[in-house]
Amino acid sequence: MIIFKSKLLFIISLIITIGVIIGFSITIMDDFFPDSAIQKRGEIYSESFVKVAQHVEEDLISLKNILDTTAFFDYSIDDQIKFLMRHLQGNNELQGIMVITHSGRFSTLLRDKKTFIYTTDSASNIDNVTWYRVNTELKLLNTWDMVLGYRFNFFSEKEAILLQSPQFEQAQWNSTNNLFGSSQINLASHITWKKKDDEILTCVVTLSEENIGGHKRFFGQNDYQSFFVNIENQCIPLHITDLISVDTTKASDALYIVAKNSWEVTGEKIPSTYSFNYKNEFWWGQAVSIPIDGIEGIVLNASQKSLYYSSITEHVIELVLIILFIVISVILYLRTKRGAHLSLEDFIKSQGHDKHAIELIKEGESSHLEFKSSFHYDYHLQTVNKDLESVIAKSIAAFSNAKGGTLLIGIDDDANVLGLENDINTLKRKDIDFFENTIRMYLNKIFTVSFITQNVRIKFPVIEQKAICRIDITASHEPVFVEIVKNSRKSERFYLRSGNTSQEITSLSEINDYVKDRF
Repeated sequence: MIIFKSKLLFIISLIITIGVIIGFSITIMDDFFPDSAIQKRGEIYSESFVKVAQHVEEDLISLKNILDTTAFFDYSIDDQIKFLMRHLQGNNELQGIMVITHSGRFSTLLRDKKTFIYTTDSASNIDNVTWYRVNTELKLLNTWDMVLGYRFNFFSEKEAILLQSPQFEQAQWNSTNNLFGSSQINLASHITWKKKDDEILTCVVTLSEENIGGHKRFFGQNDYQSFFVNIENQCIPLHITDLISVDTTKASDALYIVAKNSWEVTGEKIPSTYSFNYKNEFWWGQAVSIPIDGIEGIVLNASQKSLYYSSITEHVIELVLIILFIVISVILYLRTKRGAHLSLEDFIKSQGHDKHAIELIKEGESSHLEFKSSFHYDYHLQTVNKDLESVIAKSIAAFSNAKGGTLLIGIDDDANVLGLENDINTLKRKDIDFFENTIRMYLNKIFTVSFITQNVRIKFPVIEQKAICRIDITASHEPVFVEIVKNSRKSERFYLRSGNTSQEITSLSEINDYVKDRF
C-alpha cells in the first residue's frame, strides 16, 4: 500500500536525518577550535573591509582630480548639490560627501533614506547652519536650522577627523565623530591637498559599517564587535553591540572598551589573537594587518558561542545532507497525511484486489451478510435520498441484536459490484476518508460513539477496480434500538436479523422475551 510505504519511508528518513544531525554535531564539536575560528573570521572580515575601502579611496581620488581643476565654491547651490549627488549615486557604499577649504568654506551632502540633505557655509566658526532636504530631482522638500557648536580646526584638536598634514595627499581613515551634527558614529575617509592656486582643500566621504558585508555571513547584529587602528594608533570603532544610551566608546563596562583594553594589554600587536571575558562570557579577538593607507589593522571580536555557531557554515556537505533529508522527511510526512485524503481513483490504484471480500460476496446474503447498493444515493431517483441512510442503521442494529454480521455497501441484491463512486460524488470532498467520516458521524448520531467504536469496524476493499464499504458488526451485549423520525415524531424501533433480511419486531412482549433470552 502506498500509504504504508510512505509511512515506512518517512520513519526511515527521519531516523537517518536524526543520525546525520547527531553526527554533524559531533563533527562540529571535534573540529571546532575558537582560536582558529576567530583567525578565519578576522581574515574574511578584513578582506571585506579592504574591498570596500579600496573602492572608497578610488572614489576619493576621482573627486580630488575633478575638484583640483574645478572652482567648486563658485557654483550655485543647485550645481553644488548636483555635483555631490552625482558622486553619491555613483557609489552606493557612500553615505555622505563633504568638501572643505581651510579658509572655512564647506559644502555637505548626505543620504537620508530616499532623499538627500545638504548644507553649506563660509564661516570657520560654525554656530548655526541651514539644512535643505531635496529629492533626486532636486525638488526642495524641507529646510531647518541646526546649531553645530564646533570649530573647523584641522591641526590642533586630536580627535578631529581632518588632522593630517595638507602635504600628505593620500586617503586617510578615521571616524565622523559628530562631524555632521549627529551622534551616530560612522566611518570617514578624507584626502587633503594643495591646489594649483595654493588653496588647501579637503574632501571627506563617509560610509556606514553596514556596507562591510563579510560579517553578515557569520554573525548576528549583537554577536560581534570591531574597530580599526589608524596610523596615529587610535582605535576607531567600526561596529558596537552595546545598545545603551551612554557613549559606548567611553563607558568603562562597554564591550568596545573591554575589547580594546584587552588588545592593548596583550601588546597591541598586529597581527595577533587574544581572548577575554565579558559579562561571564568568553570572547575572542583577532587583529589583522590590511593594505589601506591610514589604517594599521582591523580588530574583530566575537563571542566563543557565536564562533561555534558560525563554524557550522564550513560544513557545507553535512548541511546540504541535513536539509535534503529534512525536505524528504517533510514530503513523506505530508504524503502520509494526504494518504488518508486520496481521491477515489488514487485510492483504488493504491489498493490490491481483496480476495476475501470477493469470496464473501459469492456466498450471497445470509443471516450474517447483507448487501446495500449505496449509503444515500438513490439509483432510481439518481439523487441523494436520506431515507436510505436509515436502512443502513436498521441493518447494523439487526446484526448487533443477533449474532453480528457484515454489511457491504456498493453491492446490489444480485451481488453486482456498483462501488461507492455515486455516493462519494454527492459529498463536498470526494475521497474515501470523507466518506468514512460521513458514515461515522451519521452512525454516532443514531447510536452512540462508544457503541460504534466498540462494535463497528469499517474497511474499504477494492473489487473489480471499484471500492466498496465493508462494515463488520459484532454482537452487542445489550439491546440496540434505532430512533426513527417520521412526520416530526420520534420513535424507537427494534430490529433483528432473520435469515437474509432485517426484520422489525413491533410486539413489546416479543421484544421483552427476546431481550430476556438474548441478553
